[in-house]
Amino acid sequence: MLLVRSSDVPAIRSAKLCLETLKRTKLGSRRIKVVYNHLSMEGVSSKDVQDFINCPVYAEICCDREAVTSAYLSRTPFLLGEMNQISKDVETLTEKIFSGREAL
Repeated sequence: MLLVRSSDVPAIRSAKLCLETLKRTKLGSRRIKVVYNHLSMEGVSSKDVQDFINCPVYAEICCDREAVTSAYLSRTPFLLGEMNQISKDVETLTEKIFSGREAL
């Protein structure tokens, strides 16, 4: 199961609460993979998030508003347009999921 969270403080707190709740259930949190969305150069780092939520970040997807806005306006998925960092990040996440390296 993927838990996709952005880099704002309320989302990070929510992720921590979600993981703590799952640890207390039969589901556990072992199968939860945290994806850090909207990663930007400024703000909270992936390492800070890992330390706070006490869980490794499975994947990171950068914040590329220009590419996403352009894709939205042209009505073309950004994965089908020119290769940019956000496309690479999503492709890396997809490969990681489907490569069988880690079961979700």
